[in-house]
Amino acid sequence: MRLRYLDKFLFIDSILKVNYQFFEPEHIRKFETPRLLEQKENLIAQLEKENKSSRIRNWWIGGGLSLSLLILGYYINRQLVYKKRFIALLNAENQHNSSAHKNEISSEVVDHILDRLRKFENEKEFLTSELSLQLLAKKIHTNSNYLSRVINLKMGKNFSQYIHDLRIEYSMRELLAQKKYRNYTIKAIAEDCGYTNAESFSRAFYKKNGIYPSYYIKKLNKSTT
Repeated sequence: MRLRYLDKFLFIDSILKVNYQFFEPEHIRKFETPRLLEQKENLIAQLEKENKSSRIRNWWIGGGLSLSLLILGYYINRQLVYKKRFIALLNAENQHNSSAHKNEISSEVVDHILDRLRKFENEKEFLTSELSLQLLAKKIHTNSNYLSRVINLKMGKNFSQYIHDLRIEYSMRELLAQKKYRNYTIKAIAEDCGYTNAESFSRAFYKKNGIYPSYYIKKLNKSTT
């Protein structure tokens, strides 16, 4: 508004200069008009500065608003994702608990299986090379699922590890108790313990004890001489 008035004033002033230049006072010609021009330039500079500041302020406000909307959108989206995952986990846990409840083994069945396993161990039936979870379950009159779960629950290992441990412990007792047993080849000891080859026996022995059977035999022979 001020700039428009200055422009009008300067326009009128220019007309007066042309038409009444001889009547214009000297101090107006020398001082007032240049001062008005200076005020105009200062006002233009001030307005440009204010416009620039306003644009920067608007940019920051717009940028901040956009960023806030992005953060809000991301937060809402993450909450929806987490909610879906939570529901999925809850459903899975409920299904697991329901399934576990349905498949729960009675204490009578557990006791029966443990009693048969003790007999199985005492009679050293684990030395049979043709042995599997299904065959043992059939032998002790239960199903393979129950047998596997009881071994896992009561012995803290799977069926395969259970058989390996029984065989390796047997071999260690025999090697310690019988000197002549140490004179057997690794292959012969392996077959006696229910393994079909020396490599399987050696791997199982190492897995349980951290040393190979050949080293164990060697140290036993030295310690008993």
